Amino acid sequence: MLIPDRVNELLDQYTFENSEKYIRYALKWYGIYENREFYADCYSNAALGYYYSICRCAYCDYSYVERYIRKMIRITIICGINTSKEVESICRENNLKAISFDELYGIDNRY
Repeated sequence: MLIPDRVNELLDQYTFENSEKYIRYALKWYGIYENREFYADCYSNAALGYYYSICRCAYCDYSYVERYIRKMIRITIICGINTSKEVESICRENNLKAISFDELYGIDNRY
């Protein structure tokens, strides 16, 4: 089976809607709610983690796809948390204020 066919098969079998439920659960578990400034970053990173997992599992022909997806979602959320903490730390040390492009251009990216 060709890899693109396998990717489509996995996308059909492990839909994003089901993984999105887990993403929202994991975000709440880590204490990241919609009112936090880095919620959107963590959510989009987790979504990219889902798509990465699908492609990786198709390429490597893994059989434990759902567990791999959940693991990557957790990893991407933790990376988002650490990145936001590092940005806060750098801003505090240098007397700066972090501004996102969405905030700068008045984009409301609540889901």
